[in-house]
Amino acid sequence: MPTPRPTAEVRRDLLEELTHSIRAHLLERGESPPSSWVEESANDLASGRTRGWYLTGPDGAGTGLGFYSTRPTAAFGHVHVEPGEEAVQEAFALVQAIRQDLPPNIASLDIGFTGLDSQGESALAALLHHPPERTMMKRWAMERAIVPEDMAPIGNAPEGIRMYPIRSLPRDALVELDFRAFQNTIDALLIGTDRTEYARMLGELIEGRLGRFLDDASTSLVDAATGELEAALLTSEQTPRMAVYLDVMVEPSHRRRGLGRYLVRWGFRALAALGYSTVRLWVTSENEPARALYRTTGFRDVSSAMIYREARSVGQAHSG
Repeated sequence: MPTPRPTAEVRRDLLEELTHSIRAHLLERGESPPSSWVEESANDLASGRTRGWYLTGPDGAGTGLGFYSTRPTAAFGHVHVEPGEEAVQEAFALVQAIRQDLPPNIASLDIGFTGLDSQGESALAALLHHPPERTMMKRWAMERAIVPEDMAPIGNAPEGIRMYPIRSLPRDALVELDFRAFQNTIDALLIGTDRTEYARMLGELIEGRLGRFLDDASTSLVDAATGELEAALLTSEQTPRMAVYLDVMVEPSHRRRGLGRYLVRWGFRALAALGYSTVRLWVTSENEPARALYRTTGFRDVSSAMIYREARSVGQAHSG
């Protein structure tokens, strides 16, 4: 198997072929990178603005691509491989290239994957999984049909609660809610432990970087007496017929009051009125309370994706 070479040494058109393939895989499993992502990513990889590595097969065609970016002390990467007998070993080689290149100030690394089937993911997990510093996280895509019955009234909001549009909220209040809702959970590892990361992520969601934001299918629940933001639902469009629940967040001190269930069901009614036929969401396998809620409201598992996470000692040496 060839050794991965830096993408700065690879022609831009070859990189674009594989970034097209990555986007197709992401769209197929319900994620929504914008169409501009393909060319932007290829340009960044070819110029060296993004650190990346490229693999070619015996015929010279691209077979794998790995890259990463950093945000303060965390790194986030992606590895894609094309189908083939060496796909698992190629994915492993690209992960190793990323690991060895990381700056010494990086305390954590998360890598997502495309191109491997479930058997290939399991084989790669066996090569990479070395607890406690290296773990494999599984995320499930869950899906539900929007049916005519969803147009039926769902009743008033929980007692003492008022609903407000997402864009009417102070952004820092929404950031704080999201931070607190996922604090100390494995889901938080996918975003970061700093509120600035939540602010960046929420900004991208609301600005439509992961699909057109659906204001009419997104809302918040606020305590009418205190003005405290207690829960929120953010929804976007993936296709003209499919919507995605981007974020369902509930203030920890207000759980077990039916707020999450109310938001999920409210979203069904809003999407039915807007003409969508399906709604999808992503949830980690470890978040069983959320998965149970989604199952009881009609969602079913449709696919899964694996994320590699590595905790690193700051100042750890690297060979890149």
